Amino acid sequence: MEKKNIDVPSVTFTGDITIQGDMFNMHDIQNVNFYGSFTESLREMAARGHSAAASATVEDESHEAEELCHLVHPSIDSSQEWQVHEEIKRLVRRQGIQEICLYLKQMAAEKKILLPPMPSVAYAELVRMGMPCGEGYSESTFRKYYNK
Repeated sequence: MEKKNIDVPSVTFTGDITIQGDMFNMHDIQNVNFYGSFTESLREMAARGHSAAASATVEDESHEAEELCHLVHPSIDSSQEWQVHEEIKRLVRRQGIQEICLYLKQMAAEKKILLPPMPSVAYAELVRMGMPCGEGYSESTFRKYYNK
């Protein structure tokens, strides 16, 4: 495959790329080909019914299959429940025990979550949400930072 270099001020594309239009703006409706596999324009996708509403429906369906985090504060409305759920999910997958405990305390102060008084209950829920339980993520380590 022959590679083409297209130089745009401060951006260099390498490969088979086709852009139609005067200026490429990712928010504009453009027709973009990536390696010859994506030829459908956003207008055609919108005409077939692909919209933000359709993607929101898919997101809601994915939430139905998943159980909501038990730490979410009951006073939060249903639209924000899943945002808090996803925030906790990202937190436990990317951070260490100290950062998780600090952020949980901050979220509790903001009335986003309710922290159980027993660390073992919170630990079990965070493991269910995706927190690793290997070395450095043991329950004893969690207990040490949970009550500080």
